[in-house]
Amino acid sequence: MNALGSFAEVARRDGRAALVTAVSGRHAGRRLLVRADGSQEETLGDLELDARTLRAAKELIWAERSELRGELFIDVTAPAPRVLIFGAVTYANHLAHLARVTGWRPYVIDPRARFATRERLPDAIEVIVAWPGDALERLGGIDRATYIAVLSNDPKIDDEVLRRALGAQPAYIGAMGSRHAQAQRRERLLAAGFREADLARISAPVGLDLGALSAPETALAIMAELVAVRYGRGGARLSPGWRREADRPISAPPPPCAELDANRPAALDTNGSAALDTNGSAALDTNGSAALDTNGSAEYCRRPERAPASLAVPSQCAGAGREPDGQKDGSPGFRAAR
Repeated sequence: MNALGSFAEVARRDGRAALVTAVSGRHAGRRLLVRADGSQEETLGDLELDARTLRAAKELIWAERSELRGELFIDVTAPAPRVLIFGAVTYANHLAHLARVTGWRPYVIDPRARFATRERLPDAIEVIVAWPGDALERLGGIDRATYIAVLSNDPKIDDEVLRRALGAQPAYIGAMGSRHAQAQRRERLLAAGFREADLARISAPVGLDLGALSAPETALAIMAELVAVRYGRGGARLSPGWRREADRPISAPPPPCAELDANRPAALDTNGSAALDTNGSAALDTNGSAALDTNGSAEYCRRPERAPASLAVPSQCAGAGREPDGQKDGSPGFRAAR
């Protein structure tokens, strides 16, 4: 079988490979097949060119995209992205459903047979009742296209997954947990010999900040982050003109305070609140904090010792405005963030 036929066979089997074709130049028409393990079939007719092409092909195989590079077209085939969900909790069911809807392959792993059932997780490609190490061996290990979501809130499960994930090069590692759980997890991983740079690879809390409250919304926040990571995006809004005061980055400098005009005296009500005078100019309250601009929109002036309450950023966990708390039956509930 030639390189083209082998490439078609890999694609039929949902494998991973790159077919490099010289589309111009003195090697036009020659092909080289590069598999995920680095093995090759055929040649472009130049060993030095083959070596350079091998590096480019391996890069694109794991980036899962095809490209024209100079005189070479590198065509990549890859299976649907795979997400390994550890913890057969309520979130896992919704995340598996969203993964299937978006064309991903979700696998749910949990050693607790009571929760890891097909009835509870109908959308998973496979529900594996096993400890993380055994499950990963069964699934072929962790590669550069593996996405990992740790949702169990059980240190015995979570820590084993994270130790193995940090020892490999997955595309993404995300871990759910309250602030307290994350702080304890961090200390355990540091004690196990991992560095701060290693822990920075873990997305925790997991998911984008969508303001999610329910389990389905939290799963949506997680799925949104997986898609953003896959395509190298930050997950921001597409419309740049829409921006609320609450969206202002916490590290951004505060907006300028409104200045009083000597020709437009400010008026304060009996409570000391800011008000507009008859000319519509801005006024500061007695604490110098709130002000209205000439368009009547609210602005804030932060003093070094405190910031206005309306600029406070709420605690977030798992991409939601509340924190998950494992309950006795193993299914996470919610408690207000502290």
